[in-house]
Amino acid sequence: MGTSQKKCALPQANTRSGARKGWIAFVLALWLIGCPSAFGQAFAVFMLDDTPAAPAAPPVIPPFAPPVANMGMGAEDPWGLLGAVPARGPSPTLGILALPNGDGDLLGYPFPVPLNVFVTGALPLFIAASPAYSYVSAYSHSAFDTGAPIDLAFSVDRASSGNWAPSGVATQAALNQASGDMFMAESLYAAPLNFIGQLNSSPFAGYLNARLPTGRRSNRLLFDEQTAGLIAGAPNIRPTVSAPPYGIGTHDNIDAFEMVPNDRGYFTVYPDVWHAIAQVLPGTSGGDIYDAATLGSFTCGYPPFARSSQMGLQLDDIIDALVVYDNGALGSAGCGGPGAQPGIDAVLFSLAPGSPSLFLDGVDSGDILFSDFTGAFAIYADASDLGLSDSGAVPDSGDNLDALDVLCPGDINYDGAVLLDDLNIYLGGLPPGDPRRDINHDGVIDAADTMMIINNQGCTS
Repeated sequence: MGTSQKKCALPQANTRSGARKGWIAFVLALWLIGCPSAFGQAFAVFMLDDTPAAPAAPPVIPPFAPPVANMGMGAEDPWGLLGAVPARGPSPTLGILALPNGDGDLLGYPFPVPLNVFVTGALPLFIAASPAYSYVSAYSHSAFDTGAPIDLAFSVDRASSGNWAPSGVATQAALNQASGDMFMAESLYAAPLNFIGQLNSSPFAGYLNARLPTGRRSNRLLFDEQTAGLIAGAPNIRPTVSAPPYGIGTHDNIDAFEMVPNDRGYFTVYPDVWHAIAQVLPGTSGGDIYDAATLGSFTCGYPPFARSSQMGLQLDDIIDALVVYDNGALGSAGCGGPGAQPGIDAVLFSLAPGSPSLFLDGVDSGDILFSDFTGAFAIYADASDLGLSDSGAVPDSGDNLDALDVLCPGDINYDGAVLLDDLNIYLGGLPPGDPRRDINHDGVIDAADTMMIINNQGCTS
């Protein structure tokens, strides 16, 4: 998401006792992530849900009692409100990789990858250690907003099914393999820049008219879990066949995603971690956004970039998907910056199931929300417009959007940038049924699609 303002500087490692092994490789990997041209190929990075399948303490009692340690049961039920029945974590790939901490570790695989290319026997690459060495619920690199329309890419959890209309989520969920996939909304959305300074003073500012009207209220499969070497009940399950049913620890679940990361990171944490933080840092909340600065430096101690109150959120809200637009000076007050600047910076996010604002404001965990840090938030993309099931008459019962990224329309080869290569691929003739032909999602393949690629030259995601 976005253009890094300091993309190719080699990070300086501040090593200390107890640091992880392989530090040199870690720092080099981070530099390569920040400067894809160093090796001619970009990396998409993601995180997998590893929240405990069985809590060490009883679940909290509604409505929103103070959290207890280790109460989470995965992305579907991070508060442990529903008991043990819906528990589906942890992601099995993390056990195979034997990562030190799991949930917050950044994994990746190289791009560009054309559609319908199936990798067999591959495993995700280990890219970088968890920003907080703990359970991370959402992750974002610093995005840059040009004001141009954007595509939305997202993932869903293992309990999501899509709405009644044909869509990528509905198709993959019926085959028991939606949770390791990434999907793309089949509508363009107005850039968040258009809404900065437009929210009223109420914590919930209602709906934004962000969806451009030419597209479909649906989604399509962007990347199948097999392309990333992930597990859907078994390895190497093609996206057109039925996978084994969901069980505890049987299916990987992507809960954070970045098409092309840069060297500035922001993240949020699950209730378990927030409870521990709140004991030593009173005034923190579950909806705070933390600043990881340059990963691996450890120079800042991960201070808050934004407080939940700046976004109009409740104390116990948990941010579940995240895109940070740090439009002004970068970083938090503890990392050389001013923190989130009201009316300048912006954020797109979703809330995890069990978050109080879902009930108080009639919001769904499948909705994408917007805030400009002026103490309010609004619905940027409605769950039903994304092709997801909303809550209807039963609060907090719909699909859960679990990871989020923004993409540049016209990035045909999904390498994170709109370049001459994309135009050449497009003009060279994509297959007739290839969904990448309809750049503006209006259902017609014409000169307008070509012009969008030309006008977006240089855009990076």
